[in-house]
Amino acid sequence: SMDGASKFVRGDAVAGLLILFINVIGGLAIGMAQHGLPFAEAGRIYVLLTIGDGLVAQIPSLLLSTAAAFRPPTSKSRAMPPMSVISGTA
Repeated sequence: SMDGASKFVRGDAVAGLLILFINVIGGLAIGMAQHGLPFAEAGRIYVLLTIGDGLVAQIPSLLLSTAAAFRPPTSKSRAMPPMSVISGTA
């Protein structure tokens, strides 16, 4: 199950980076062509917006990775717990 979770996180991160670059280029083009902003101003605005969007999009992956890290390992065997655990004495 951990392999599936790590593959999901890796694929999601690659897709997030691809979307980030497309948004930056698209934002620069829209900012300069439609809004008449200079390159530096369009870059400042749209790069900031794109980075914020990318960070928000990575929150589910971060939560999934954190949950997988705290999940206790599972065992295939069904061995009985020690008697001290069953009786409550240590």
